[in-house]
Amino acid sequence: MSNADLGEGLKQAHAAQMERWDVHMQRWEMDVREAERRAWDAQRIAADFGKLGLQSLVLVNGGALVAVPPLMQWLSDTARLHIPADATWFVIGLLCAAVSIVVAYINFSSISATNSFYSVKRARELEAEYSARSLEKDATYTRATRYQQAFSVATTATAWVALFLAIASPARFAIGVYEFIGLASAHQAPLK
Repeated sequence: MSNADLGEGLKQAHAAQMERWDVHMQRWEMDVREAERRAWDAQRIAADFGKLGLQSLVLVNGGALVAVPPLMQWLSDTARLHIPADATWFVIGLLCAAVSIVVAYINFSSISATNSFYSVKRARELEAEYSARSLEKDATYTRATRYQQAFSVATTATAWVALFLAIASPARFAIGVYEFIGLASAHQAPLK
């Protein structure tokens, strides 16, 4: 074998290596970078959801509590005794809204963590594929896989809890409004 043949063989090996590297980087960009972007997007959504939820559910139930004292002037003295029990619906709705916001934030944080662990796991898979090494004893890969599965379960659980509380808050508001309408229509104070 001549030096020219050896040089040509090295060039071909280098070209094949560079081609493998390009394929590796394209797959990296599609899989790992996309998961990282999804993680950041989920974190942004968590913050946006928190703001939106606080502006709507908390204000609606809190506004109802603020409206209670002016309504008292039209109620009889016996009806005023029912106000704390009826106002409790708004307090419960306010608490459901606040807890729903916290759980939704935890949910989107879990989504973010799931995507982050997926990106670590996928990066290890691509590195192993590129370097032709085994993932069996890769502690980072094993840990990322386990955490990704755990956070996937947490994401599902917190999504259902947040949904339940988000539905419960306006439901409590509606019940509170219904109770106050019933109270006001049944026990009006005499006009002076």
